[in-house]
Amino acid sequence: MSNIEPSHRPFQYSLSSLFVLTTVVAVFCSLGVATDWGFPIALAAGVGFCFIGFGPLSLRRHPKAGCVFVTVGFLLRFLGPLLIVYGLMYFTDWLLGRLLR
Repeated sequence: MSNIEPSHRPFQYSLSSLFVLTTVVAVFCSLGVATDWGFPIALAAGVGFCFIGFGPLSLRRHPKAGCVFVTVGFLLRFLGPLLIVYGLMYFTDWLLGRLLR
């Protein structure tokens, strides 16, 4: 007997999930630009990315993981420290701007 329904593709997302992702990214970008909450958001996101990248998505914890698992873990371990550095630079710029006014 043949299977009539197609199998789920691994990188296929629904329009509703892409809409939610786009909305969340837009809200965080507007908060970062329009308020002084940019550095706490960047620091929290960086720490969260590092926690996920070095924790559950670590290759040492899952040595038999697939290629996508390893790639996403590497990207999170790469982006986490970059976001932390960006948050610290943003805070330094904000602090110097307030002190030198």
